[in-house]
Amino acid sequence: MSLQLGLVAACTIVFAAAAVCAAFFSKALFPFAIGRMSRLEPAARANFLFAWAAFPLLSGLLLVCFTLAPSVAHGLGFGIDHCHVHGHHAHLCFFHTALFTGSAPERLLLGAIGLSVLAWAAVIGTRLRRQRQVLRMLVALGSESKVEPCHNVVRSDRPVAITVGWINPTILISSRLLDDLSPAEAATVLAHEQAHQRRRDGLRLFATEIVSRLHWPATRRH
Repeated sequence: MSLQLGLVAACTIVFAAAAVCAAFFSKALFPFAIGRMSRLEPAARANFLFAWAAFPLLSGLLLVCFTLAPSVAHGLGFGIDHCHVHGHHAHLCFFHTALFTGSAPERLLLGAIGLSVLAWAAVIGTRLRRQRQVLRMLVALGSESKVEPCHNVVRSDRPVAITVGWINPTILISSRLLDDLSPAEAATVLAHEQAHQRRRDGLRLFATEIVSRLHWPATRRH
């Protein structure tokens, strides 16, 4: 690879280039897509938005896979060695490109990316730990209701209804909200939270936060 970059660094650049282009495309197209999405059913709209959130990430991964496809096919016995026709310019190949060169540009690039990812992971980890402590306390303070669907009632003066957890979500309803609502209204709120529970929306939202990081901030907020 030219510029003294190994396969890992070169694939990182290819990935970033595709992701940035996809983010620009998404930013330009999103205002027109909002109107279309509003016509979809809520579940379909949520699925569409999740796919849109992952668009830059998936674009980068697909371009890297496409770039490496010839050498992968050769390694699996589905194609011939294509590298003899690439002697006049740089190309990406598992067999004829070193994973790392140890050059200064490569160390700078991968080091910056590694530090950025570690810093972001530390922030997310700290936030998740704090949230987990609060939610575990709420669950512990709550009492399980005997009324279906299964939910926990938390003593609180604030009207709150939330579904917490990723794998086995739990519905938490505040006593204030139950006091303020009629039985029919309470049943509607519980049905709404049940939908979040069935879809594991807590996990979905966290995954969306991860995969949407490559969008421009304004698009990501939408």
